[in-house]
Amino acid sequence: MGERSKTMTHQREAIARARRHAMDMLSSTLPPWAVYHSPRHTRQTVAACREIGGAVRLTEEQMGIVLLAAWFHDTGYARSAEGHEARSAETAARFLRREGYPQRMIARVRGCIMATRMPQRPRSLLQRVLCDADLISLGKKGFLAQNELLRQEMERREGRRIEEVVWLHRSYRFLHQHRFATRYGRTVLESGKQTNLRRLRRLIRQEERRRPRHSVAAVSAR
Repeated sequence: MGERSKTMTHQREAIARARRHAMDMLSSTLPPWAVYHSPRHTRQTVAACREIGGAVRLTEEQMGIVLLAAWFHDTGYARSAEGHEARSAETAARFLRREGYPQRMIARVRGCIMATRMPQRPRSLLQRVLCDADLISLGKKGFLAQNELLRQEMERREGRRIEEVVWLHRSYRFLHQHRFATRYGRTVLESGKQTNLRRLRRLIRQEERRRPRHSVAAVSAR
């Protein structure tokens, strides 16, 4: 077996161990309010990395870096939402150091995780892939269900109710301002995002018809 083949085999084995480590950590330590940033979201993000990474033709090594980052990218939620990206990046770095990864590759994994911090500002192709994967639901049919889970998580974490029309307006603004970072996102996922924007507009109109005129103006300004 050549040196490159050994490296790729080691990377595939490391990804499998990273999956087990991250899933065990998320399953056992996430707070009860984390109904959106859950093991399921992490698995969806990993699958999205494969979808987007394949479309933009990442090499096996590049894909491995992105997948490692994806498995760890939300592990910081085990402690709190605030600053979770930095904690997730450090968790990944500790794991990869034990795996014998060189510092340059650890830095790339950390960079991908840190790029998911809002507002997203990815610089490299690998960072752009993970950022789009993390928010792939914006361009998918299941967006409204995922968005409701996010609302529930925020309500539970903050201990307050978010009014339906307030949440719909907030969600609409987020989607309207968001830009996919990869060519795949802009050419494939964007059309789904526009469909979801139309769905949100319809829901906003329906909700506002139920409310007094003066309260609609107040909500729109929030």
